[in-house]
Amino acid sequence: FKLESAAEAIGRRMLDFVQPDFHDIVIERMREAETKRRPVPAREIMMRRADGSAFAAKMVSNVIDIDGERAVLSIVRDITGPQAAKAALRNSEECFRHLFLNAPVALSARDPAGRITLMNREFVALLGYSPADTATVEEILRPKPVRADRELAWEAMHRDKKAVGGE
Repeated sequence: FKLESAAEAIGRRMLDFVQPDFHDIVIERMREAETKRRPVPAREIMMRRADGSAFAAKMVSNVIDIDGERAVLSIVRDITGPQAAKAALRNSEECFRHLFLNAPVALSARDPAGRITLMNREFVALLGYSPADTATVEEILRPKPVRADRELAWEAMHRDKKAVGGE
């Protein structure tokens, strides 16, 4: 909250640190904690620092006993950093997806089993597979194995040798 000391917070109402749009939510959550006498699940809210600036926070509340009197203990964690990281990751993923899908070369992505999970237009145009096809990379890139007959292969090898002046 960027207070100079803990003394600045003592005696103040919790709502002094909450953005006005979230007052009703915080009041309801504190009532719920007191009524149900169990922790209220974490919820994202907007808090207010001493200088008046807003920040995103996660808040969880529970009823505790202090010298025989009930009180609501609220734990608040600043989530500005994690939220910014999530937004940056989403932006990066969108950028990658756009580049991947619009690349002028054939691209595909696959899962550990080799199933194609993503392909771009160039991949479809080059190989003729569509996103609806469930082919694996192995099936697309490697020809179907041909069952070789040893004797036929041996004969063909000797025949070719004789044809080029061998044996």
